[in-house]
Order: sequence, then C-alpha cells, then structure tokens
Amino acid sequence: MPDGVTAPPPPTLSIGIATSPEHGLTKAEFLRGAEKALYAAKSAGRNCIVKASDVAPVSAFNQTTASNAYVI
Repeated sequence: MPDGVTAPPPPTLSIGIATSPEHGLTKAEFLRGAEKALYAAKSAGRNCIVKASDVAPVSAFNQTTASNAYVI
C-alpha cells in the first residue's frame, strides 16, 4: 500500500436462509422470512448464518436478535 493509505477492512458475510414451504408459500412471505433472517444475522455480529425459523415471527422483528446464529 502507498504511504498514508490504509487497507480496506476485510469483507464480511451475513446469510439469511428461508425454505419453502416452512417460511412461506408466496414469494412475499418467502422473501420476508429470508430478509428477517438476514437482518438477524447482521445484528448478531456479521459473519453469521441464520435460518428464518431461528428468529421471532415477522411481527416481532424489530425486537429480534438471533440466538441461534452460526458464526463463520
């Protein structure tokens, strides 16, 4: 790296997993489950994988943290 230039931070990976029909029958339900799991993985500290069934229902999503996050 040139003088005075710092390296960028390493990339992180957060994954939210939803499966059908467990997490939704319609496209909207399925995507909502995956998104819920993704944001739970991010709030768990990044570099995590969270399944939609491991977090609270969508109605409680604003208070959700993933207790079963898998750190990678």
